[in-house]
Amino acid sequence: MKVSLAEAVDLIGEFLKDIAEGSYEAPLSECSAELRQGFVEIFANQQSSVGERWEDHSDVTIALHGAHPLLILSGTLYDQLTGDSSGGDVSQRSVSVGTDLEYAPWNNDGTENIPAREFMYIPESAQEACVEHVADHIFNLMPGD
Repeated sequence: MKVSLAEAVDLIGEFLKDIAEGSYEAPLSECSAELRQGFVEIFANQQSSVGERWEDHSDVTIALHGAHPLLILSGTLYDQLTGDSSGGDVSQRSVSVGTDLEYAPWNNDGTENIPAREFMYIPESAQEACVEHVADHIFNLMPGD
């Protein structure tokens, strides 16, 4: 097969346009699932992004609410971050996850009376998986067989 320089430049131009303007909804949907799984791991490991263990409940918290898993009293926060309707927003070119619960920042960052239990971060495994999904998508956009 013979390809002229002009044809090669055109192919590369089309490929760049596909990368720049194409929809990434499919790989980002896969990424959204990876992010939700990342939150499952964060809550299971009960560690911050730098590996610090979350502080146990105080005696006062246990007296008020009984023994329960850290950051899972009602389950609303956990469900928002890990469930299929996790508030994750996937569009053609972006994905976002998070929570709108008023008390989430208090728990993530800590307050005078609440120890910081950082949970709003993306584990390395989820980051790598998201990059892989997008890279596979871009690879499939490449012209040729």
